[in-house]
Amino acid sequence: MKSENRYSSLRTLQALALATAYALVFVASGRAEPPAKPNIFSWPLWTIRGNPGFVTWVEIQNGEEAKKTGVAHIEVACYRKGAPNDCFHLCNHMAITTEALEKSVLRPRKTGAMYPESYQGALRQWQADEKAGKAVIYNKTIQEVLKLGGV
Repeated sequence: MKSENRYSSLRTLQALALATAYALVFVASGRAEPPAKPNIFSWPLWTIRGNPGFVTWVEIQNGEEAKKTGVAHIEVACYRKGAPNDCFHLCNHMAITTEALEKSVLRPRKTGAMYPESYQGALRQWQADEKAGKAVIYNKTIQEVLKLGGV
């Protein structure tokens, strides 16, 4: 029981650290709100079109790097409308071209950062696949890849 409480406390601390880091980045950049005229590199959280009855969004994990490489590393999450505290991942990690990502997003989102463990584990697997020459970088929209919203 004690180890479960420690793990739970550690997850809570990690989530708080991540939220604090985002807040510091936004404050340091002079903004606590999404930019008025956004581009995908100006904000990490974006609402996307998902399945009916769900609020779906993407979190861009490597915005600065993606500007240079043209490849974004993202996670996709959602919750059933009316149940915002019951979030879950649709995709722990996806490598996608920034062009396809731009076609996928609708608008910036103020909240939605998820616990990082699922993403980090999936990213490590993708990196291993990349070393083996088997990594996938999608050039289709998120909706096409995940078959969201009737696509």
